Amino acid sequence: MILIKQSEDIPTVTQSDILALIKLRSRQLGPEFFWILVEPGDTVSSLEAASGCPILSNPFNDAVYGDEDFVPMSEFIEDHGCCYEMVFILSDADAGTALFIPKSSGLDPVLLSLCAEFCVQIDSDL
Repeated sequence: MILIKQSEDIPTVTQSDILALIKLRSRQLGPEFFWILVEPGDTVSSLEAASGCPILSNPFNDAVYGDEDFVPMSEFIEDHGCCYEMVFILSDADAGTALFIPKSSGLDPVLLSLCAEFCVQIDSDL
C-alpha cells in the first residue's frame, strides 16, 4: 500500500488516472484527509490497521460483509472506471481517509466484490 499523508507523497503514485484523481481530491479536501493506494498483496486487515477504518464490518450492528444487514461504514464508494474510491469521514472537522482500489489482478477479491456491490458509477473526465 502507498500511504499519502501529505502533498509531497503524491508523486509516489505511478498510475496516471489514479494520480490525477488523488491530485483533484487533494485540492478539494485539503490536508485533513489522507489517502491510501491499495496494491496487490495488501490484506483487508492491513488496510484497516493503516486507515483506522472498518472495511468489512459495521461496529454499529456487528454485521460483516456477506451478512444480509451489512452496510459499509464508508461515506460512499465511487467507481471511477480505473479504480474504486472508498471514503471515510472520521470526525466533524472533515478529517478523513480515502482508499483508492485499482481494478487490477492481485487485489483482494472480497474487497473488490464489496466495492462492486456498494459503489456508485462516476462519469468523469480527469
